[in-house]
Amino acid sequence: DKAIGYMQRNLAISEELGYQKGVAKALNTLGDIYFYKKEYATSLDYYDRSIEVTKSIGNKLVLGFSLVEKGKVLLATGNLPETSRHLQESLGIANELQQPDLLMEVKLLSARLAIEKGETAGVEAILTELLVQYPARSDRAAIHYEWSKTETGSAHRNEALALYKALYQETPVFVFKQRIAELER
Repeated sequence: DKAIGYMQRNLAISEELGYQKGVAKALNTLGDIYFYKKEYATSLDYYDRSIEVTKSIGNKLVLGFSLVEKGKVLLATGNLPETSRHLQESLGIANELQQPDLLMEVKLLSARLAIEKGETAGVEAILTELLVQYPARSDRAAIHYEWSKTETGSAHRNEALALYKALYQETPVFVFKQRIAELER
């Protein structure tokens, strides 16, 4: 709730200054916050607004991330067709920009969608490729976390848990803490 107040202030300042990139980033972050609060309708509203601003200013990188993040919310609400549509649009941007972090997020969303559709073979291929391409600990943790959601996931759950615990000790990131709690259940 405190973060919402800060981001609303950031949004107001960016709007007052006419700093559209700041407006887009603040809207996107508010979408993130409401996603973690499981207030999906509000989250989708902020992502839609961020997507509108990023399209108007032509900031493809922020647009790509906003589309992926909106896709995560749509997936959480069970809207698989719209998730697929946003995934395809963000994949086009990611391929065009060849930005590694965006490519990773797009591929992780692709794996999440395949898990929801029960397409296990597709998931294995995507995640195996990601482990080779993204050796950083935080990336490996995210990959193993997604893999833990499959039938063959118990070893991956343990690996993700160990990685997130080590990462959280170094830097107490909210997402790390949230995933540790989920993996320990």
